[in-house]
Amino acid sequence: MRSELDLDVVGVIEGTDKSSSFSFSWDYLRHYEKLFRRFREEPINFIEIGVAGGASLKVWKALFTHARIVGIDIAPHCARFADERVSIEVGSQDDPEFLARVCAKYPPSIIIDDGSHRGDHVIYTFERMFPSLLPGGIYVVEDLAFHFGGNADNWKGFAEESPPDYFLRMARSCLAGSVQGVPDAGTARYTRQKIDSIEFVRSAVAIHKVVASRNVSSALDFADEYLGDRKPDAHLHERLAQFIVRHAGPLDRAEAELKRAIEIGEETPFRLRMRSDICLRQHRLAEAAAMAERAASLSGDAHAWMHAGHLLTQHGDHAAAVRAYRQAVAMQPGNSGFAAKLSEALERQGDLAEALEAARQSLTAAAGTAAEVSLRVRVNQLHALVSD
Repeated sequence: MRSELDLDVVGVIEGTDKSSSFSFSWDYLRHYEKLFRRFREEPINFIEIGVAGGASLKVWKALFTHARIVGIDIAPHCARFADERVSIEVGSQDDPEFLARVCAKYPPSIIIDDGSHRGDHVIYTFERMFPSLLPGGIYVVEDLAFHFGGNADNWKGFAEESPPDYFLRMARSCLAGSVQGVPDAGTARYTRQKIDSIEFVRSAVAIHKVVASRNVSSALDFADEYLGDRKPDAHLHERLAQFIVRHAGPLDRAEAELKRAIEIGEETPFRLRMRSDICLRQHRLAEAAAMAERAASLSGDAHAWMHAGHLLTQHGDHAAAVRAYRQAVAMQPGNSGFAAKLSEALERQGDLAEALEAARQSLTAAAGTAAEVSLRVRVNQLHALVSD
């Protein structure tokens, strides 16, 4: 009977410095044995940046019994390590077209960056390859120790921050639930939304990507079994509806749960707003607008009235949209955006004089802001129309 795999011993025998016993050892393999366990017998694509002498490729073949192992290296002579389960792609981790081509050819579940270790390359490669990592995949960056101590600047390249600082900022964003240190946009926003967890081991970081949408059908079967003969509870049905919508489950079932919540309990702004959202997703615009209007009426919230006005406008009920926007403006008369929406709705309804008045109110509220110039143009245009 074959002994249980000891990945570190495999690494020692094959001669990789990822093992615990080498002239200089990073000692990663005992972590990888646990980190990658669920992928061991899966037919995944595994990409490692940095082939060098090919020792680690033998380790990955031993660990992943059904995987396609893909080695990336800038040195053409590394092509000699290719075999029936190992593919070698020659190119630079600083080349976006090359990286895109490799990821398209081998959609990866695991990526390890053991390449140049230059700070700009590490960050550049992560930002271009992480979006191609399959849901539930893992992205590992090794040898971050190079970016500490007296030689750190020599490894930074053209990066504005070191890779350790970059990934630590990313970890803070995960903890905070919002992007930290840079604008919440572009790559920073994408990674915040797609990173499920980050873990650090000595000199390396592993970034876990969120899993794909779960199997809602089996989850609902379990929920029905779990609930059994439990006493009816409006909040329980409301929460189940939220779960279904959040995980892109059957909208008919979500709406049925909300109806049950209202039947057992009562209409609340939140339940009506959820039903409105479901109706909108099912292209039932008239019902969506009506639900949003009722939710706003119950909540007495200016933003709820604005949302109702938007849906009523989409539905083509301009008179009702004007009423909704008036409610919002009455609650927040100093909000230039609210007044501007009211002005647009009044213009659509043909009430140009009132539209001009609302536009002027919006302009006054926007004084000194970036919106002032465009609002002044609108006021002038409406004034010309009214004068005619």
